[in-house]
Amino acid sequence: MNKLKANRTKSRGPADNVIKNSSNFGQTDKELYAVLIADLLYDRFDPLSDYVPPCLLPLCNVPLLHMTLSILAFDGFRNILIYTIKSYKSVQAYINQTTLSNCFPGLKIFVRNVENCHNLGDIMRDLESSEFLCGVSDFLLAPADLICGISLAKFVNKHKEQREKTPNAILTLLLPPITEAISSVQASELKVNVIFSRTNNNRLINLFHESHRDLSPVLLSDLMKPGEVIESSQLMDIQLSICSNHIPPLFQDNFDYETMDDLVNGVLTNEEIMEYTIHVEPLPKGPIVLQAAPDLSSLIDLNFKLLSRQGGFNLSLPPLYANLSGSEIVAVGPQVFVSKLAKVHHKARIIGACFIGSGCEVSAFACLIDCSLGENCFVGENSCLRRVIALENVHISSHVKADVAWLCSGVRILSGFKLPNRCFIGPSSTAAVTLGPGCGNLPSNSVLVAPRTGDLVIDPSVGGEQAWAAYYKKRQPSGTSDSVDNLSEEDTQSDQVYLKNDEFTNCPLWETAWDRIKNAAKTRRQRMNQKSSHSRTSDIRCSRSSKPRRMVSEIDDSDGDLEHQLKDTSKTESDGDDEQSESFIVTELKRTLERGERHKYPAETLILEVNSLKHAYNVPIEDFGFLLTKALLELTRDHLSSKSQNECSKADITEFIINLRKLLLSFNTVLSSCMSGFQNAGRVYLQAVEDAACYDSLIFVSSMSIIHTMYDNDLVLEDDIWWWKDNSPLLLDDDISEKTRSLREKVKPFFDWLEQAEEEDDDDKQ
Repeated sequence: MNKLKANRTKSRGPADNVIKNSSNFGQTDKELYAVLIADLLYDRFDPLSDYVPPCLLPLCNVPLLHMTLSILAFDGFRNILIYTIKSYKSVQAYINQTTLSNCFPGLKIFVRNVENCHNLGDIMRDLESSEFLCGVSDFLLAPADLICGISLAKFVNKHKEQREKTPNAILTLLLPPITEAISSVQASELKVNVIFSRTNNNRLINLFHESHRDLSPVLLSDLMKPGEVIESSQLMDIQLSICSNHIPPLFQDNFDYETMDDLVNGVLTNEEIMEYTIHVEPLPKGPIVLQAAPDLSSLIDLNFKLLSRQGGFNLSLPPLYANLSGSEIVAVGPQVFVSKLAKVHHKARIIGACFIGSGCEVSAFACLIDCSLGENCFVGENSCLRRVIALENVHISSHVKADVAWLCSGVRILSGFKLPNRCFIGPSSTAAVTLGPGCGNLPSNSVLVAPRTGDLVIDPSVGGEQAWAAYYKKRQPSGTSDSVDNLSEEDTQSDQVYLKNDEFTNCPLWETAWDRIKNAAKTRRQRMNQKSSHSRTSDIRCSRSSKPRRMVSEIDDSDGDLEHQLKDTSKTESDGDDEQSESFIVTELKRTLERGERHKYPAETLILEVNSLKHAYNVPIEDFGFLLTKALLELTRDHLSSKSQNECSKADITEFIINLRKLLLSFNTVLSSCMSGFQNAGRVYLQAVEDAACYDSLIFVSSMSIIHTMYDNDLVLEDDIWWWKDNSPLLLDDDISEKTRSLREKVKPFFDWLEQAEEEDDDDKQ
């Protein structure tokens, strides 16, 4: 995303149905005020967002926005302003029909339409120019899909008290702890490292996102205060904060500020000049505080975790929601919620916490696991729905299998049709979308919507004579910074891209946290491309061999397939790819291990970070073990004295092995966990040592001791060693064949010892 320039036209959109007179919103500082941001992540939900705005998607059958509004109203907030960019009509219609104001006297909810805003910076500049907060000193800034199990009013009051003592305290960041309610990858994306002064009202010294690795300058004097400075790395940034009336003007004065992170970094960098301070409020552990819908995958996972009570946490329905929905509760149990008019067959199996809406009928032999069914749904017999959300007016006939699907209103699915993982069925304004009759074979990560102008209609041979649904796939994850820059002029003229068989068919439909982490790493790599260091072994190897070669070949027990395997690997991408290059990934892994060793990270934390790199760069498990071993060898080399770096004496070998044993002792759990489930991990480790030894003389002369050390630590087994001796794919690499043969001569004493030990074991058994 390009930075905004100072001469850019201010983002001003129509404020339909919002009281323009500032006296209706503001003028008094006695009440609590909140500003909710609804559509910043709107594009991540395409094309689902064409039918239901993300903030109105259901969480346990309750719209997300209703949860947020109920929580704030129950907490004492009486003035709430909702900013919408693309969903104004839907949100305004929902606000008009809700009866929250009847339940909470004095509650005022306003919806502000800003179609030209693109980011938080634009919204804050609009907030400053609109004068909605005239006379208000402080307000809560939160996402419209906020799920909060604690009172936020006390933190707003605490911020106001702090401002009375320190008027320059302009911002308080509310950072909840990492919770089991979100996945580990989502936690790695939201995770922030903060340094703050406990004795100075939690004044923020530095903050950086784990996935961004961007740092602001830190004064050394701030860090040299034992017992005063606190560092925390188990917090999340969910864009929840308490802002003073200084914040909108700061965005107005700095058009380069697009996000709250930009403002925080700017204030920290110029703290001595501006004299503003930012404070941190780590929220207590236990109650859930999170952003429910950073993407569709996370929202679906959260739905099912709450429904199945995974993780031991609980989330109650917002106050009065059951009465407001118009449905009479017939029975409420610890796991199951059943609405009026629902008919559940006596042979049906309901597992987990299922929410069955009014008018539903679940027929015989149906098995519902962690499901949420809306009104007027019918589930035919012999169906099997697992972790499925079905909204109102959905008819699901017999023999249908659905897994991780999102079924929207007006959809009719005929018998015998199987839905793939992560499938979305959308409605039509004129008729229901129909699949079948007959079998179909749609690819995974697909979505079916009613056809519109320019849509690709599925061939009848795929979905049957009555199939008229459009097949939609995204060109790029919407969160990528270069998603617009890389599109052609023809592409940018179209809102949606419909594809058959081109280079984009493998793109994910809905981006996940992994996609955004990978994109952030790619962007970071591009910035530091000229400065990043390269691994010793990879640089030497690349300089000596220009032949494209995979990092580690597929492992196969068949000796005759070695040549075929090597030919296949030569077709893969070359090592020169900046993003996926071996040298870069090895360097990233080494830095992660080094940081974990230096800061004494718990094994669980280090495993999370290492696995994040694996998924961020989409590294296969066998390649990952190969790269992780090389990173460990490079880290061992870095621990050597300067003299031993370029020497190969016996003392140098001893020093190398001693350091390797220490690191294996520290990282054995990491290696075992990251390679768990892969049967041939030992073979991968040996190939990594072999590849490194071919280009590093110290590793070559130390190879026998290295393998013996891995054997002692149970990283490689006898079968792995004998397989590697005769069947390693590197034996067929002409560029290093002489080295690989010499390496086996070097390791021959260990082979002899191992063979002798096996013979002695056989004699003992006899």
